[in-house]
Amino acid sequence: MAASSINLIKDTTVQAINETLNVQNVILAAIAGQTGGLRFDNFKDIQQLVRLGLHKLIFHVGDQLIVEKETALTATVGHTGETGGITAAAVDADAFLAALGTAHSGEYEFTFNGAEWHFNGAPVLLATYGITITGSPIAGDEVIVHETTAEIAFDIVGIDQDTPADSNFAHSMTLMAHDVYITAAFDAKEALFAFGDGLEAGTYHFTIDQQPWVAGDVGKTVQFTLQNAIPAGGQLVINNAYNATVVGATISAFASGTSTAAIETVTMSEGSDGTDLGSVGNALTGSATNSIQRALLGSNNWSQSAARQYLNSNAAAGAYWTPKTKWDRPPGYVASTAGFLKGLDGDFVSVLGKVIKTTSQNTVTDGGGGIQSEELVFLPSRSEIYGSAEITGVNEGAIYDYYKNATNADRIKYQSTAARYWFLRTPNASNARTVRDVTSSGILSDIYASNAYGLAPACCIV
Repeated sequence: MAASSINLIKDTTVQAINETLNVQNVILAAIAGQTGGLRFDNFKDIQQLVRLGLHKLIFHVGDQLIVEKETALTATVGHTGETGGITAAAVDADAFLAALGTAHSGEYEFTFNGAEWHFNGAPVLLATYGITITGSPIAGDEVIVHETTAEIAFDIVGIDQDTPADSNFAHSMTLMAHDVYITAAFDAKEALFAFGDGLEAGTYHFTIDQQPWVAGDVGKTVQFTLQNAIPAGGQLVINNAYNATVVGATISAFASGTSTAAIETVTMSEGSDGTDLGSVGNALTGSATNSIQRALLGSNNWSQSAARQYLNSNAAAGAYWTPKTKWDRPPGYVASTAGFLKGLDGDFVSVLGKVIKTTSQNTVTDGGGGIQSEELVFLPSRSEIYGSAEITGVNEGAIYDYYKNATNADRIKYQSTAARYWFLRTPNASNARTVRDVTSSGILSDIYASNAYGLAPACCIV
């Protein structure tokens, strides 16, 4: 028993010495390349410092980390002699970046020696890197992969201010994009009605109990006639603007929350013919009936938002969004924009960890209070940027040190050279439709969820 204990102590001591030496080597290497700032070979070295609690000695709030994101990837062929065996090559971006483990602008050369392909002096299979060729290779053939990346500057906004979701880790370093990365809706306009069991063709009507913008619509009953049945899981989507009467506007039927082609679109008129679908208003008034605010301007619920799905996905355009409620609808950008993590430096993504966040809930549809979640890539809250709570008694996180002494001008974020409004994850808790945002002047405000505003992603090295 004693011998085993001694061996364990020896092994633990050797491990501790090795860790110390590794950290020292990392720090010395960073200092050696410090022209223009400390230089680290990879993000895993930074993660090692964070996990040992040494990040607070090396980094400071306001420092920046530059992360690359692949924007284009192509493959060409060549030959060291006059003729070659292969005539063309193609590369799958996902497979290539996964095999490479990182994203950096440059050229990557694969050569064939007559028996096997080589990359960086070692034999490889092209398929491992997602490379396919046309023709049979001969000695001297080359495949050159050309990668183009864009740089994203992340500010260190907090050190040990976010709590890792994994209790095995005690430290974190919070990063936030220095500028707006993309302009996109927080959430799309939602369906007004959702039918789990479907809806037969026929005439229907509903009554407007509440309408925040058009007082003349309150108390009106409108009707419409469907020529086609709506299948199980189908929806009815109202098409008019939020500040216009529903009388004379149209309503569209969809087969599901993911379908973008309407079954049909019909006009609504004042009247009470046909089957009653009930009343609509600001709150959720029935099992099939959504808030009219969300039906016209989107939902301000972060946990269900399209923005949250986009920021946490590495899927291709059109492949990452799924409905989170029976009324949910896809924003237009989903079809043409890949997830934020797609193409992002894999070395960087691998060191990110989930942290525990609390987000306020609106009092109209979501019951108020706050909801706790684990977040990988997120938008900051009102309190994390301004230090003020949305709802008394709900702690959405302490103000990040980066913003403790900030002026409104310090909160301005740009896209290219233009100052942009940018979303927070906090709702305006008094309604179901608006999300807190930072204006182009740095002032706290709120804006409709379906508007296209800036997203400035935040995340934590854990």
